[in-house]
Amino acid sequence: MFFVEEEQIKLVSASVETGYASKRKQPAFCVELLIPPNYLSNCQAEQWLKILDSLAVDVKQADLAFAKTTVQFINWLQISFLALLAAADISRFEPSAATMVKNNEGPFWRLKFPVIATEGFLDVYLTSLKLLMKEMESCLVGLKTPEESLAGVKGALNILKKNFVSSHNRYSLIFHAQQLGIPWRHIVGSIYQFGWGKHSRLLDSTHTDQTSILSFSMAKNKLWSKVVLQSHGINCPRGELVSNISDGLRKADAIGYPVVIKPNAGDGGVDVITSLEDDLELHSALHRCGGTMPKGLLIERYIDGIDIRIQIMHGKSLMAIERIPAAVEGDGLHSVNDLVSSENESRARGQSWKQINDENHAIGRWPIVLDSEADRWLKKQGMTRSSIPGKGVNVRLMGAANVSRGGKRRSLPLSKLHPDLLKLAEDAVRLLRLDIAAVDMLVKDLEKPASQANAYICEINSQPQMLQLHADILMGLVPHRGRIPTVLVALPSVTDDQWRLLDQLGNTNGILLGKSFLNQNKDRSEVTSDDFLKLKMSMRRQLINVEIDAFLLGIGGQVVPDQLEVDHLEVVIAPCTAAGKVQLDHRLRWAVDERTKFMGVPVDHDTDIVADDVWTEICTSVLQYIRGKKAEGNSDGA
Repeated sequence: MFFVEEEQIKLVSASVETGYASKRKQPAFCVELLIPPNYLSNCQAEQWLKILDSLAVDVKQADLAFAKTTVQFINWLQISFLALLAAADISRFEPSAATMVKNNEGPFWRLKFPVIATEGFLDVYLTSLKLLMKEMESCLVGLKTPEESLAGVKGALNILKKNFVSSHNRYSLIFHAQQLGIPWRHIVGSIYQFGWGKHSRLLDSTHTDQTSILSFSMAKNKLWSKVVLQSHGINCPRGELVSNISDGLRKADAIGYPVVIKPNAGDGGVDVITSLEDDLELHSALHRCGGTMPKGLLIERYIDGIDIRIQIMHGKSLMAIERIPAAVEGDGLHSVNDLVSSENESRARGQSWKQINDENHAIGRWPIVLDSEADRWLKKQGMTRSSIPGKGVNVRLMGAANVSRGGKRRSLPLSKLHPDLLKLAEDAVRLLRLDIAAVDMLVKDLEKPASQANAYICEINSQPQMLQLHADILMGLVPHRGRIPTVLVALPSVTDDQWRLLDQLGNTNGILLGKSFLNQNKDRSEVTSDDFLKLKMSMRRQLINVEIDAFLLGIGGQVVPDQLEVDHLEVVIAPCTAAGKVQLDHRLRWAVDERTKFMGVPVDHDTDIVADDVWTEICTSVLQYIRGKKAEGNSDGA
C-alpha cells in the first residue's frame, strides 16, 4: 500500500500477460489498483513531468502513447511508467491501456503496459512500479525536492536496467518482426522465439539456434580463430599470447614494432591498445592491462589500414562499414577538452541506438572518453587536452575504431570493395562454420585484391551488431514470415476416434499437426483457471515444436479462453445455422478477418455429435488447405 495524508492506494493484483487478445498484439505487464476518488487531483504535475524529461531525453512521443482517462493520477502514472520503460529500452509498439473494473471492494483500475520481456520479469516490473509510485506521490504533494525525487526515480530505472541489458540487435529484431507480421515471444533471458512450428527460430541477439558452440568457441578465442584462418591460407596479423610483461616485451621484439595488444577473448574494443612504437610504450600498456593477462592477452603486429567490417549471413556478404577511430575536428577556438564535450552532447541529443540510420555520413553512438589512451594519442600529435587545434585539423583520440570506444561508422556500398575482399571474408566465416558473423579487416586499398600485402583479417565476431540488416536477417531465417496454418475447431463433441482419424489422414499426407485442447467434456461452469493455464502451456509447447506443419486448437461449446498464443486464425470450423452461417463466439472475433476460411458444420443439437461422414469431409478439406499452404513455397504467410 502507498499512504499519503491518510489516503491510500491498494495493489489488488499484478501479472504478465503473454498471449494475444482483443486489441493487444504484444505482451503486457498488468497491474490492478484501488485508488481513492479524486486522488491527488489538485496537485500540479509540472515539476514531476520535468523530472521525467530529464530522465530520458531521447524518448519519443510514440513511446508515451497511453489510454487517456478522466482520472488525472492514472494518466500521470501511465506516462511515468512508460517513460521509465522507454529509458530502460524495454520497448513497446502499442499504447498502454487503462480500464475501470468493479468488484466487491469497489471500482479499481486495471493498467496494462506493453513490454517485450516477460518470463521472470513480473517482480522486476512490480518493484520498479512501486518505487516509482512512491516517488511520484511524494513529489506531487511536495514531500521531496525535485533532486530527491529524481534520485528515487533513477533507482526505479536502475531496477529495470539491471535486469534488462540494452541491446540494439534485440530491439531491432523485435521491431522488424512486428513490422513484418512475424510472431515473436520471449523465452528466457535474452532469448526470443520468432515464428511458429517448423517456421520458427530461436535467437539470442544474432546468435541463432543453429550457431554451433564449436564455431562460437573458435570465433570467441582470437588466437584460435587466427590459427584456423592462417592454417588455411588466410592472411592475419602475426600474433602470440603473452603471460607477463617480460614475455610481452620479448615477443614484441620477435614480431616487430609497432604492435597491438588486446584481450584474447572479449569485444567492444575494451583494453585494445594499438600502435605501440617501442618497449617503453608497450611496458606501460602491459602494466595497465595487467589484470587481463591471466585470462589471455594477445600481442599482434600493428597494421595501418582502412578498418572495415563485412557483415555476412549464410555465407553471403550483406553489408560493409568503415569504422573510424574516435576523433574531433578543430575549429581554432576551442580546446580538445571542449571539442570532446561538444561532440558528446551532440551525440546524446541527436542519436539513440533505436534510430535506424541509412545515411552515408559517419555516425557516432557512444561518447568519447578522454583517458590515458586518448592522452597517448594526443601526445603522438604534439597535443594535450588543453590544446586548441587549428580549424579543420583532425585530432585522433583512440587507436581502436570500435563504436563503443567513441568511434564512428560509415556505410560502404559493397560495389566499392574489390570482390576478392568479399570472398576472403566469406571464406573465413565459412571456415568457422558460422551462420551469422562480421569480419573485421584492415585493408590498404579497397579497390585492390586481397593479397598478403593489402588485406588482413583481424577478428571474426560471431554475435555482431547488424545495424540496418535485421529485416533481412529475419526474412532469411524465418520462412513464410514465421507462420504456419492455424486452425480452430469450435465444436462441442468431437470424439477421440474422430481426432485419431484426423491424425491418420495427416500422416498419410505428410502433415504433422500440433494440437491443443480445452477440455471438451466439461461444461462452462466446470472449466477452471487451471484448465486455461494448461491450455496456454500446451499451445506454447506445440508452437515451439519445429516439426509441426500446422497448429490446431480445439475448444468446446461456449468455453472460450480470454487470450490465445496465436494472433490470427486461418481456418475456423464451427457449428452453422440451417442457412449455413457459421456461429463463432464473439469473444474470438478479434482473431479472424477477411482472410479466414470458415467451415460451417451441421451439428445435432440434441446430441452435439458431428456425423462421421461430415467429420471426414472436414478433415479432408483442412488437410487440403494445409497442403496447399505448404506448396506455396516462401510466400508472405498472409
